[in-house]
Formats: sequence, structure tokens, C-alpha cells
Amino acid sequence: MSAKAQFNDEQVKEIYKYFYIDCEMIHDDSVSLSKKMMICPIHKMKHERLPDADTFKMLIEIYPDYTMQAWADVFKTTREAVRILYKKAFGTDMGRDRLISLYGESPDFEKIKEYTDIVANKPRVAMKSVFAFVDINENYVQYWKLRNQKVADMFDEAMRIREHKLDNPETLKCYRCKLTLPVKDFHNSKYSRHGYSRTCKECSIAQVSAYYEKRKEEYDPTKIASEKKCASCKVVKHRRYFDLSKGQSGGLQSNCRQCMERFQMSNKKRKQKFIDFDLDVNKECKTEGCTTVDYWDYYLVRTAPKNRPNVTDYCRFCVKEVGSRFDNGQSYINRYRWDCAYNKDNQKSPEEFYDIYIGGNNEQPKRRGIFFRGLSTRS
Repeated sequence: MSAKAQFNDEQVKEIYKYFYIDCEMIHDDSVSLSKKMMICPIHKMKHERLPDADTFKMLIEIYPDYTMQAWADVFKTTREAVRILYKKAFGTDMGRDRLISLYGESPDFEKIKEYTDIVANKPRVAMKSVFAFVDINENYVQYWKLRNQKVADMFDEAMRIREHKLDNPETLKCYRCKLTLPVKDFHNSKYSRHGYSRTCKECSIAQVSAYYEKRKEEYDPTKIASEKKCASCKVVKHRRYFDLSKGQSGGLQSNCRQCMERFQMSNKKRKQKFIDFDLDVNKECKTEGCTTVDYWDYYLVRTAPKNRPNVTDYCRFCVKEVGSRFDNGQSYINRYRWDCAYNKDNQKSPEEFYDIYIGGNNEQPKRRGIFFRGLSTRS
């Protein structure tokens, strides 16, 4: 049961059968309420706009659910006048009686318990929709939550459990395949409150694969984007800083070469190589002004595949900077790493190595008949 704020036209006609003032001014909505309370200019008298107590009592029994304002609108008077008339008719306060008729004198804990259990145990059901499962309305819950501490505590505990389950779900429903699956079957996502994506892994992979194949079919080498924003560093760069990819938007990889290299060098498997040989210790690069300290930003070098590796004294960024002077800088990097492997106690700087073995010119570095004994260039 809920309070009704306004009578319909048929109900107003029924009420007017018991009490009606035959005056055009009283029923003229354009006339203010204050003027209606004055002496009527037509009848030269002040109209009594409310029925007697017995008539009003009978009308209240016919229409018990309406507010004081609804009665005031019907009789063209104020809420206070209706309240006083109700006091005369029943001897009690109309507002208090209405609340008791709507919500009772004490809360129905059985219904409240049913409501709070659904709130706590069905976190994915919207709060407004919970009332479809119980025989109470939102006003009833709010009324007793403000007036009864036990009800307030039950509601707060239910909300605490609900929030915990929303933040730490055990299962989720994929919005594509509509299946409810364990959270391990969903990818991580920073855009949801619980940290998981809206689609399961199988649907996500299928979607990505479908778009990838579609872009490959539509790939046009003459329409490759001239620049692109790197998905990692968020910097817009020229196309020369990206590798080609037929399946990506614009025909370019999502990440620039520098970021891709950083991902590869910080790969868990690569880091594990340092850990396995107790070389996972941060160190400062010997190049003046270089701030590189992370151990995985250095090269692992060894004279043979089965030998224990060593770590270069100079970071890979400094080595690659010197190697960039050549058209094929990887050859220079390979030779430098080989030299560091055989001279681990007296490693040359990238610049010294450049001067000694290349002669200071920008010629392509050449192998001098030295066999690279299984040296891995990706370690």
C-alpha cells in the first residue's frame, strides 16, 4: 500500500455528491487560494470550504489512502485546515494515522529479512528490481530503516556483503554467449569494478580473431597510415617507428618498436635467466650520464651455450645507440657481446669497441674470421 497524492475525476465527482460549493470563483483554478479564503464577491459571503466532521469521516473511510494535500486540492483549501478537520472527526493526527496504515506500528522483520537476503545474495540484480521478489515496496524499507536501528543494521550488513560480492565475484555472465562461468575464464580489465572483462576469454579471442582476419583481407599497402599513436607510451610517432601489421588498424603495429623491445626485454622468461644464475642484481651503467639500473636492461653474454653467462657492464641502450650508426646495427651488437663474453673482466665501452674494431668510420662492421660460438643474440 502506498500514499496517493491526487484524486481522479470520477472520484472527485463522487466526493462532490456529499459536499459541493456552488460557486464559480471557488472552482476557478486561475484564482489564488488566498482570494478564495476572502469574502466571495459574487455571493457577498465567506464560503465554508470543508464538510462537517461526520461527512469527512465517512469520506475518509471510503478513500483512506489519500494525503492531506489531495483532500486540500479537492476542497480548495489548505493542508492545515484538513488536518484540523481530521482531528475533529477522529480525535487523532491524520499524518500519524496514515503512516500506521501504510507501514504498521512495527516492522515486519520476516519481509525485511527476505528483502535483505536478496540484496546480499543477488548482487547482479538491480536494487530497484529486488522489490519484484518481495511483498514490500521501497518506501516501506526506507521508512523503517530510518526509524528502527535493527532494520538499519540488517540493511547495512546486506549492502556490505553485496559490495564485497560485486568487487570479488566467483562467477560472471558473459554478455556475448550468455553463459555464467568462473572468473578465471575472463580476461583482466581495469575498466570494471571487479577487474574482469565483460566477455569470456573464448568470446574475446573469437572477436579479436574475426576482426584481425577482416583487416588482413582489407589490407592495402598504399593506404598505410603516415603516423600512429603508440598504445603503450601514448606518443604519436611517424610510421617508421612501427612495424607493419596487416591485421592492425592503419597497417601498423599497436606499439612502437621501442615499446615492443621494452616488453620483450622485460619478459618473464628472459628475467628468469638472470635469476637462475644469480645475476638478478640491479647495477648502474658505466656510461657517464646513463641512469639505467634494472638488471634486465643489460645483455647476458657467454662464450659457449653450456658455460655460465655473464652480464655486460654497459646497458643495451648505450650499445644500441652506437650500433645505430650502421645500416645493420645488429652486426655491431653481436660482435660487441662476443667481445664482452671473452673479456668479461676488462669489458670495453661501446665507443672503445667502435674505435678499435671499426676504425671510427661508418662502414659496416665485418667479422674478422672469428667463430661466434653459439652466442645467442636474444638473451
